[in-house]
Amino acid sequence: MTDNSIGIAFIIPHREEEPVLVTVQAAVQAAEANNISFTVITVSGNQPSFQRNRASEMTDKPYLYFLDNDAYITAESLQHALTALQVNNDTGIIGGPSLAPDTASPKQKAAQAVFSSPIAVGKIASRYRSSGALRQCDDRELILCNMLVSANLFRTCGGFNELLYPNEENDFIHRALAAGAKVMHHPCMAAYREPRPTVHSFIMQVYTYGRGRGEQCRINPSSFHPALLIPALFSIYIVPAVILSFFFPAVCMPVILWLFLAWISACVYRIKNKTPFLYFGLYFMINHLIYGWGLCRGIFTRTYRSRHVEPYANPVKAAGDGPAAKTGSGR
Repeated sequence: MTDNSIGIAFIIPHREEEPVLVTVQAAVQAAEANNISFTVITVSGNQPSFQRNRASEMTDKPYLYFLDNDAYITAESLQHALTALQVNNDTGIIGGPSLAPDTASPKQKAAQAVFSSPIAVGKIASRYRSSGALRQCDDRELILCNMLVSANLFRTCGGFNELLYPNEENDFIHRALAAGAKVMHHPCMAAYREPRPTVHSFIMQVYTYGRGRGEQCRINPSSFHPALLIPALFSIYIVPAVILSFFFPAVCMPVILWLFLAWISACVYRIKNKTPFLYFGLYFMINHLIYGWGLCRGIFTRTYRSRHVEPYANPVKAAGDGPAAKTGSGR
């Protein structure tokens, strides 16, 4: 059962050359199947936090549903979100996991498995797997490619910090929680998105995530979590440790234990999925090392990557209530 008085604006940022049709069609079909008032706004540009903020100004819908251009939802996942909002009508933010579709390649499945492994990423694993029950959470369990937000809360908290990309949603959720908002994770409110297809693209993704988290901590030091010390310190330690191990072998013991943990995790993955575990072990190690280096880069440098791109936005109301209306804005 859904409440057709709920209105949602689906907001989908993308670069000009990136396709959005599949995501738009899936959002439209999900909204129509649940009989809700909706609109879909696609926004082209080079700075997603800026694009999302501009799109949020184009609608008077009470809820904003943020999707990535390569993520799509189903009618069932939207129904789970709407039902949760009916039961918990004081919820300010609700989101669910980003899952890999069945068509994912072995490399993509390995990348997804690492991201969904609590051993590899801790509490962040909830962003990439459907587990547990509807629950209150913090920013570690939500992902921006599949997040539904009260428009009033979004505007009251000032929207996304346009200095940040990625991790703009983590910063926003941190501010929303500080303002007393109720934030929830729904394991059945799933979006589907292809993981990165190559080792190089996975490395760049992890590095960017680390850099974004570091920049967020620099902007708002209270958002720093002690668990972040582990990848940061390990990434600093590993190179001199390997060099010094030729003279003092005991120095390299944590590295040996880490490699053993990667191997054990890869074996468990192999047994559970009946697939080769080579990529899982490789991605497991890449995730820890590269994330830590990106985190250090974000914390210790004084420039923000978002300052080095032109954040032009060209919002298009693509579907929903009333005729399509194309408008432009930029700076």
